[in-house]
Amino acid sequence: MLDGVDHILDFFLREAGDGVNGFIARGPDAAQEGFLLERDVAVLFEAIEKDFVQKALHRNGGIVSRAARELGISRVNLYELINKYEIRVQEFKALRTAGKLPMRRREAI
Repeated sequence: MLDGVDHILDFFLREAGDGVNGFIARGPDAAQEGFLLERDVAVLFEAIEKDFVQKALHRNGGIVSRAARELGISRVNLYELINKYEIRVQEFKALRTAGKLPMRRREAI
């Protein structure tokens, strides 16, 4: 499996060729012709989604409500993603507590 969004996006763009429509395989030989199958696109999407969640939690020191606000989703939805990808929020909080993450000040609403 590829690590990080940068590698995944490079792979995605390299394989896209004529665009995203080329990613949907239309027959048994499509994979051999360089097309990605729909499941491959789903795997790429999940890897990118997980990376977005982890980076938002990192930037916000494990504070779920702030990460959710940054991502433009509800806390409930973010918790669903955290559970789906088995992300350990406590690790981000521990980094913040240890002073290894810059703590952003809360923005005025």
